Amino acid sequence: MKKIFLFAIPLFIIASAFKGDGVNYKLITSIETKSSHFTTDNLQNFYLIEGNKIVQYNNLGIKQKEFSEVNYGRPGLIEASNPLNILVLYPNFSTVIILDKQLNVLNTIDFRSLGFQEMKTACLNQNNQIWTFDAKENKLKLFDYGGNLIRSSEDVAQVTGKTVTPNFMLCTDKNLYVGDQFNGVFVFDTYGDYHQLFFIKGTRNFQIINEQLLYIKKHQLKVFSLRSFDEIDFSLPDSVDIKQARIEQSRLYLLHKEKMSVYELQ
Repeated sequence: MKKIFLFAIPLFIIASAFKGDGVNYKLITSIETKSSHFTTDNLQNFYLIEGNKIVQYNNLGIKQKEFSEVNYGRPGLIEASNPLNILVLYPNFSTVIILDKQLNVLNTIDFRSLGFQEMKTACLNQNNQIWTFDAKENKLKLFDYGGNLIRSSEDVAQVTGKTVTPNFMLCTDKNLYVGDQFNGVFVFDTYGDYHQLFFIKGTRNFQIINEQLLYIKKHQLKVFSLRSFDEIDFSLPDSVDIKQARIEQSRLYLLHKEKMSVYELQ
């Protein structure tokens, strides 16, 4: 019953927004930061990329742990959909590091040794395998923990009819979503077979909750229904200089140019 309750909260909040009902916000914490990117996990922790560091905070905004790796430059992406296997991508060195919940290193995969010149994005699937995009071959590729190739898609340009330059990827239990700020969000199944394209352009990252795709565009949080294809603007308590937003259970997380704010959704 607990799991159902947790996932019912954001669904109710988003449904209320679609119906035009008001959503109340209670500020939990606000911290100064010039973070380039953040993510959350299902325990309501959030993780900021600050320079070369990954900094973990709890749901009250109290700093918990830090991780730093100086050999691969600045992290470009962190994904914590599974807080026991946290993915950190170093795009300039085409390297992925997997961390545990204590931010200790579980594994490091150097994709340069696998022929990758540049990696702009990657994500973990439900089996903690790594999806990424091989720009040289124009294919989606799935690797295991050891860096062994498990699966390779067809040429993405041929099956979609478009030149695809992924800048964000997200895997759910049903689909692999590939974001391209010029074309939109491409949808593939968990085997890498192409299904459809949502014309959601200009986004650099997004989140999916209960068949809703959330993303920031022009300093506004957009909520796009993957079922009805309807879209609304989700009212925010503060949209000034907003860079990124996420909802995790009953929390709203907003990353601004110089601060990070966490609100309780009511």
